[in-house]
Formats: sequence, structure tokens, C-alpha cells
Amino acid sequence: MIQPGPAAQRLRGSQRAWLAQPPREDQPPIALDKGDPSFGTPEYICEAAIRAIRDGYTHYPPGPGYGDLRAAIATKLSSHTARPFNADEVFITSGGTGAIFAALAAFLAPGDQIVTLDPTYSIYVDVGRALDVDTVYVPLAAGFRVDLEALAAAITPQTRALVINSPNNPTGSVLTAAELDGMAALAERHDLLVVSDEVYDRILFDGRHHVSALDHPGLVERTVLVNSFSKSYAMTGWRIGYVAGRRDLVTATGTLHRTMVGGVSTPAQRAALAAITDPAEADWLTWMQGQYCSRRAALVQALASAGLPVDQAPEGSFYAFFRHGLDLASADVTGALADHGVLVRSGSEFGPSGEGYLRVTFTNDEAEIAEGVRRIGATLKALTRPELLA
Repeated sequence: MIQPGPAAQRLRGSQRAWLAQPPREDQPPIALDKGDPSFGTPEYICEAAIRAIRDGYTHYPPGPGYGDLRAAIATKLSSHTARPFNADEVFITSGGTGAIFAALAAFLAPGDQIVTLDPTYSIYVDVGRALDVDTVYVPLAAGFRVDLEALAAAITPQTRALVINSPNNPTGSVLTAAELDGMAALAERHDLLVVSDEVYDRILFDGRHHVSALDHPGLVERTVLVNSFSKSYAMTGWRIGYVAGRRDLVTATGTLHRTMVGGVSTPAQRAALAAITDPAEADWLTWMQGQYCSRRAALVQALASAGLPVDQAPEGSFYAFFRHGLDLASADVTGALADHGVLVRSGSEFGPSGEGYLRVTFTNDEAEIAEGVRRIGATLKALTRPELLA
């Protein structure tokens, strides 16, 4: 009998599997679980893809991605990074997920360790499992801040990489300059690769500014930057992202990526080029940021009114992470909520420190956010009285 190999077996039990509970016929579920904007891709980007198809961009793309797209990304990066970048230091990937897998697979071997903050985006851990690499979690301090002493203590002779994510999924926290300084010092001291996932870099609140790992002189030569068009340009279904960094790091990452994908969709690459070069970009980003600002306020207020205040209002990204307040496993609470018409993510999916929390998105419109939180509040209240759950 054919059996799954070790990599697939190590991924059994991952909480990243999409919730599959059938919806109640009388109450269609409200999906607050996925980081997928309710609005569509901007028209100017869609039109660029249509033009590309009509102009014959339907064949295999160049392996690293189209040179003009890579050059445009390099130009954007060079406007704020610690040194200028060029097109040879950018590689187009199949979304952010493909970039993360390729970056870690290119540099890690079985028995190596990666260190990541806790809670953290669960894909890093799943990639580690697939590669037979150990993940060391470093719990965040109060307010979802980095505990640099704990981070230093977690590094061992087997540690090869530090994985960071800012703005953060699931907590919504944004790294400060001081936190980045501390992590840079540790990475230099222990000669670590840094994989910096920055896919939410354009979704920030209260006047905050994103500081990239590539902006830091101590990190720029040891970092593989991961970014994507999915979040900032509402292109989740297009599956296009990129890595950037020192040329040899990017080349190694690209070599792994080519074995998995071969090349990224040609029309999607032409659309991505328009996304960051068309004059319409500025108006789109302003509109998008305004939408998320309003939706964030609506979610935080609704949670507070339901007696579920967040520990820290999201500083960036489009997630809120809050305590459910019950003496139940987060995965069980998530299942009960799905049964009662609202989909969320279990905090334990994001690491041991996430137990007791739930993650919700504010990618939905404000009416859906309000109704979703109402269902959450009612179900959590009922969970203290099981007879109300019938």
C-alpha cells in the first residue's frame, strides 16, 4: 500500500487546514478567518492583465521573473533600504508562501533550528516540519513586544535562521527600531540568516511607518526579504510575490523555487508591474488604507462592546488577536463558533503562546464585522451554559 512520505506525515495535524464544517442552513457563516479582502483587485491592475493576454503574454516567463518587474521592485526597495538594489537581487515567486518555503529550503538541513517569535504565522512552522527542521518559539512579552533576552537565550549552536514578520500575523504588532536593532545584533553575533516576511508593509495605523529588515545596515546583507502583492493590492488569488536580498541569497532561493514552480504566471507578472508603476497606485493605496482604518475601528469597538477587548489594538496588518476568556482549548472554541455561524482562527495555530486566544480579520465590511462579533459574543457566553448551545 502506498503511504505518504516523511514530509507529508510530519505535517499531519497542522491547524492550517481550512475549516470544513458545513454551514447551518438557517445561518450562513460569516468568515472572519481568512486574510482575504472583501473588495476585488483594483481595475487598473485587472486591465493590465487583460492587455497582457491580448498582447501575447501567454508563454513561459523568464525563470527569475520579468526583468522590468524585478527592476521596478528594486527601485521601490532602493528608495528606503540601507543600500541600493538592482533587478538581479529580486526573484519573482508564487506568492509569499512559495517565497517562504524556497528561502528556508535553500539554506536549512534536517536537524537545523529556526527561531521565531510566538505567536507567529503558522506556515513557518509547517515549512520547518516539512524540511525536518526544529522550530524554537520565543514568547512575546506584554503588548506583543519582542523579549530580546529570551530571544538571545533561545539561540543554540544548531540555530541557522531567524524568521521575523512585521507587521505581524496574528497579533498586528509592528517591530520598533529598537527591536530591530536588538535582533540585528543577535543575527550578526551568531551569523544567522534572517527571513523577513513583510507582506503587510502597506497596512499600518496611527501614523506608524514600516521599517524593513533591508533598511537596517546590520541586516541588509544577511536577510531574504519576503513580500507579496496579495495583501496591499488585493491580489490574493493571483499568487505572486517576491524575494529580495543579497544576490547569492536570492539566487539560492530562486533555484529552490524553480524546482517547485518553474515560473510565475505571465499575465500575473504584467499585472504586478502595473500595480506598482501605474499612477493609479497612489489613489488605490490611500483608499485601501482608509478602508482598513475604518474596519479596524469597527472591530475593536465591537469586541470591546462584547466584553472581548484586545490586549493591543492592531498596529498593522488586518488581524486582531484577543482572549476568548474560557477554560477551553482555542481549537474547541473555534469549532463551536463555526457551528454557530462565524469562522475564526484558533490562537493555538500560531504557537503555544496563542492558546487562549482567537484571531479574527477585519477584511470584511463593517456590517459583517458587527454581525460576526455579535455571533462570537453570543456563542462564547453560551459556552458557559452548554444547554444554550443546542
